[in-house]
Amino acid sequence: VTREVRDRVTGALEVAADYSELGWLLLTGAALTTALPLLAILVVLDRFAVALLRPRRRPPGRTPGALGLRSRDWIVQGQPPLNGWWVDGEDPSGPLVLVVHGWGANAAVTLPLVRAAAGVASHVLTYDLRGHGRNSVWPTVSLRTFQSDVERGVEAIREKAPRRALVVIGHSMGGAGAILASAAGAPISGVLVVAAPYHIHDVIVTHLNDRGLPGRFIVPLLRPFWRLRIGVPEREIHPGKAAARLDVPFRVIHPEEDTRVVIAEGEALAGAAAATLVRVPGAGHTDVLDRPETAAEIVRFLREVAPGERASGAGDPA
Repeated sequence: VTREVRDRVTGALEVAADYSELGWLLLTGAALTTALPLLAILVVLDRFAVALLRPRRRPPGRTPGALGLRSRDWIVQGQPPLNGWWVDGEDPSGPLVLVVHGWGANAAVTLPLVRAAAGVASHVLTYDLRGHGRNSVWPTVSLRTFQSDVERGVEAIREKAPRRALVVIGHSMGGAGAILASAAGAPISGVLVVAAPYHIHDVIVTHLNDRGLPGRFIVPLLRPFWRLRIGVPEREIHPGKAAARLDVPFRVIHPEEDTRVVIAEGEALAGAAAATLVRVPGAGHTDVLDRPETAAEIVRFLREVAPGERASGAGDPA
């Protein structure tokens, strides 16, 4: 863009005016004025979405020995390695059980489930999922990584005991991961979930609402960013839809006073799979783990899934 320039003495034209590019200049300026704030908003949304995919690590505050259980350290090899415990059960002829904790928890939180299962199992295995407990920080954690970590644990157990009945018990997001792993073909004999979600986004809405944020408005904004970070479509990590595809025994235990994963989630999850829903009156999201009703249902389910392990001739996997 140039303006006309003439000689001050003669008045002769030295530089002709040229405004042919002025329109593009104005358009470019307007575009930058609009794009930069929009880019800043997108960056903030992406950072917020990533922050919600990074649980705060809490090292286990106790070991199986604190509950009178015999155990030894056990690591699921791979990237990343997953630290856990191999717990001896009381029935050598019983099934193997894998217990999976929920979001932001660790293997110690679900030790009450381990104790309940140990009474009728040959061995109970549990470990911290990636980005949790004693494990290293992981860039993003999602239902997809929960599923993957369950599959890795199942594979490690199957290497030791390929023929034994193996039941996975999962709490909250751990239950959702177990459902996804089983629906994807992991060699699991049965799945029992406690306070598990039907649809994870509904749970995030509730979580944000509890923090004073407009969850119904924020979650739709963050979905595209989660899709980009997780790398798979939402339909592939939908616990409710996966539950409908399960072809193994499935049981849902849900606390009636759960404010994180409300009872309606448990009802929808059980309904999707035409599974039994066991309600625990007066229990919340975490204290349901230590309720006698939960322990009794775990024992009942394990006996239903694996009533005759001794007759199978399966050896001790340890």
